[in-house]
Amino acid sequence: MGRVMVVSGAFATHTTKLYNYYVCDKNVDFSKVNYLAVNYINELQYLGQIIKGPILCKLEGTNFTGLRGLPYEVKVDLKEFICKLDPGEFQLILLKPIIGGCEHLNLTYNGHGPFVNNIQRYRLFENLADFFAAHQSVEE
Repeated sequence: MGRVMVVSGAFATHTTKLYNYYVCDKNVDFSKVNYLAVNYINELQYLGQIIKGPILCKLEGTNFTGLRGLPYEVKVDLKEFICKLDPGEFQLILLKPIIGGCEHLNLTYNGHGPFVNNIQRYRLFENLADFFAAHQSVEE
């Protein structure tokens, strides 16, 4: 097993559910992370296994570097949503979906507040079992 990183946000939901990729700050450490989960609007939107990356990319003006070898759809999506990216270096990971769109699985988060719980950017779990246990726990 491997660690699960949980992130949140509309853009993360978009990139993962539609094209199986995720972009983040260049300083995020993926060295021991095997899975990425996206929780947004109190629901698990996506869970995927990291299959490639992190890939260091750079945005200067309207030009990208570091995208060679990435799927065409990912390149087009990045260009269409350039407004969501800050200039400079960023990391990109490619994912293989395990869960993508969970309405049929009834994985609504039952706690209060954000599932990522008082953290600024992301949360780590040691394995998938811990991740699911935390996701399904109910705060009283």
